[in-house]
Amino acid sequence: MKAPRGTGMLRGLLLLAILAALLVVVRRVTLSPDQSAATLIALGLLIFGGYLTAMVGEAAGFPHVTGYLVAGLVLGPHALKLVSTPIIAQLRPTSSVALGLIALTAGAELDFGILRSGFRSIASAVAARFAIVPLVTGLALIALAPYVPFLRALTLREQAAAALLWGVISLSCSASTTLSVISELRPTGPLTRHVLSVVIAVNLLTLVVFSVAQRSALTVLDPSASQDLGALREVASTFVGSIACGTSLGLIIAAWFKLVNRQLLLFVLAVTFAGMSLSTYFHFEQLLLFVTAGFVVANATQQGAMLLDIVGSGGQIVFVLFFALAGAEVDLSLVARLWPLALTLWLVRGGATVLTSRLGARLARDPAVVRNYGGLSLLPQAGTTITLAGAVSETFPALGQGFASLAIAVVVLNELFGPLLFKWALDRSGETAASGPRQKPPRETVATLRPAVARG
Repeated sequence: MKAPRGTGMLRGLLLLAILAALLVVVRRVTLSPDQSAATLIALGLLIFGGYLTAMVGEAAGFPHVTGYLVAGLVLGPHALKLVSTPIIAQLRPTSSVALGLIALTAGAELDFGILRSGFRSIASAVAARFAIVPLVTGLALIALAPYVPFLRALTLREQAAAALLWGVISLSCSASTTLSVISELRPTGPLTRHVLSVVIAVNLLTLVVFSVAQRSALTVLDPSASQDLGALREVASTFVGSIACGTSLGLIIAAWFKLVNRQLLLFVLAVTFAGMSLSTYFHFEQLLLFVTAGFVVANATQQGAMLLDIVGSGGQIVFVLFFALAGAEVDLSLVARLWPLALTLWLVRGGATVLTSRLGARLARDPAVVRNYGGLSLLPQAGTTITLAGAVSETFPALGQGFASLAIAVVVLNELFGPLLFKWALDRSGETAASGPRQKPPRETVATLRPAVARG
């Protein structure tokens, strides 16, 4: 029997108070010269603090991912300083492996039959998003140019090039956040299928469009740069290599599951680490690589359900650590300086996202739940957006670090409020246990959307 909300909140607050009482001791230890001990303690603090904050947040109706982010933010170098910047750098490889596992799971959740039957819905949603969101968000940035430090000194043509890059970056979604909320709530229905498919499709296409936009912006912001097609050929080879490597890893995972069937979680972790190393060495696209691997396991073999079960058994800690680290990296002083601009651009992107989702759903004649709640489910942003914004700052000195800083401030708002709105949309759509009598069979995972024959 589930404890009442008030009881859960009191228990969580009590445990947080105990944690707070230990902070003085922890601070003394983390200041010691033993860096390995400090790193282990920081790791424990992030995981334990994330769990406790999520417990309190759940009692108040917040999704777990919001609690993980808040815990990392409070414990990080810009708040209590219990997790320092050097420690975050040491833990970043762990976060990368977590991202690989999340992408692997996202690929395994995709069923080819469902994608084929819902192709019109996915294509309409993606087409509407790519046609409208970059235009609306880019024009908003130009309109705010007098208040944006890195745009004031630029000509209108140069501002338009920066707006093009901003618009493309605004397209991206957070597959990790989306999957975390789905893993927590275990919803099932047309909205869940639609959101998961659209998020992955949008992210992959955004990487392609960003490469083209980056080359186009170079002609304006850096006329001395070479304009040959070498960069585009490199993008094409990167995508082909990522798909080929992901396919190989997927077949290796399936073969181990079928022929060896021992130490499955350890093997998946080893393969994920190997995939991350290969993607770094050959400059493959990590998201595409692992999504392809999961998709191959789920659709080319009969091991998809087993992969989801294996990763799911240890996935909770993965999600906690990944999002707690993301929260720890949030620069609160940066957000405080840029919050008026960030809030305005966040609202513009949110409105454009809802508008395009409704338009795409109408064109595809999607169910009412997709039309009404699809847009609110596509707001979260995370690592992909920050990576692209960082690439812009490095490639275009005229924009400088200000471009990335503003993007990070908007991402923070999307990560704090996006999961909450996504959870609310799933509850209102009737696809979660909190939806009451409209709920379909209870506690059904997204994996059960796959036809029974795919389970083997």
